[in-house]
Amino acid sequence: MKLRLLYVYTFLHYAGDTIGEVFSAVLLYNLGFSVVNILVFLGLKWGVMALLTPMMPVIVSKAGYFATEALSALAILAASLTLMVVPVEHANYAVLGLLLVLYGFGGALTTPIQTTMKVMFIPEPERGRANGRLFAIRAVAVMLVSLLVGFFLKHNIIMIAAIAGTLLASLIPLGILFRGVKRPAKYSYSTTLKIIKRKEFRRYAPVFMLRSLMHIERFLIPLYIFLVVGDIKVLAIYVVVATLAEMIAMLAFGQRYDKNRRRAFGWTAAFRSLASLALTWRFLIERLPVFGQIFSRIAGRAYDNLYQAYEQRIVKSTKLEPSATAAAVETTICTAELVACLVFAGLAVWMDYEIFLVVFLGSVVAAWSIYWRLRKA
Repeated sequence: MKLRLLYVYTFLHYAGDTIGEVFSAVLLYNLGFSVVNILVFLGLKWGVMALLTPMMPVIVSKAGYFATEALSALAILAASLTLMVVPVEHANYAVLGLLLVLYGFGGALTTPIQTTMKVMFIPEPERGRANGRLFAIRAVAVMLVSLLVGFFLKHNIIMIAAIAGTLLASLIPLGILFRGVKRPAKYSYSTTLKIIKRKEFRRYAPVFMLRSLMHIERFLIPLYIFLVVGDIKVLAIYVVVATLAEMIAMLAFGQRYDKNRRRAFGWTAAFRSLASLALTWRFLIERLPVFGQIFSRIAGRAYDNLYQAYEQRIVKSTKLEPSATAAAVETTICTAELVACLVFAGLAVWMDYEIFLVVFLGSVVAAWSIYWRLRKA
């Protein structure tokens, strides 16, 4: 029952968050912001999340999981609607600042809760398969909303109704899931920072920091493909086709994880590296952009699936309170993302669009470094 509710919640939540998750960089580019500005925006957004994430356990201990996630959903909804309704002539740094605060606050609350929910409600023997199903369900949500973005982006009423309806509806299964779940002990802002300093956490800190390079790549791939095809409708169709293939792959990789954790993670690291390297081959992407989109999404999500299963095991194995530990993980990742994005933005000033290649190659290095570190651990 708990898993089914988690599946329903995942579908509704990611249907409402697809604008920010998949299309935010593309929509910002359409508003007239340069690649350098977008990289700075992403870095500062994650910087805001790094500052605010330690507040998540504090809010949860006072208001509970449901109220905390409801606040997050409202912030994400406001950010997505801002991206959709602001006309190009009114796009300025004040709009960018508003988006920073909304996405930063929403992400700071929801991301650690996502990890906490999976730690609490997924049985260990089913972790790989359950994560695979969650990614597959998430893929269905992304496909449906991508079609809406491609064909109804200018029809604000349809988009607003779809995004607001799904995000608010996601609170229903969430409320049932956390009904009867006790609030964690009271925490202060410094609790998360103390966990980051603990020896058992520092052991995995390099893994979380390397993970930041892969997050940045995931946000930039749709923009990279969009710059090649030049049409958001075509991009939306590519996303749908790629996500359909991704959904099938997720179920298979999840089963492999449960059978042989180390081997499955090694294979997905190799697969993901090939996808990132393929994106650097401009000849291929310019002629077969749909291939780049499909390959990158399958490989990226397969790796994400297994990585998240590992991350959940790490959070559980520390024997600390899950929400506070998940907040410590997210704070570490977001801090590294801030630094990496600002470095990439500095390079992009003189490298221009070649910065995409640097991001993709950095992701390859990160994938294998994480694999070897987790293998040793």
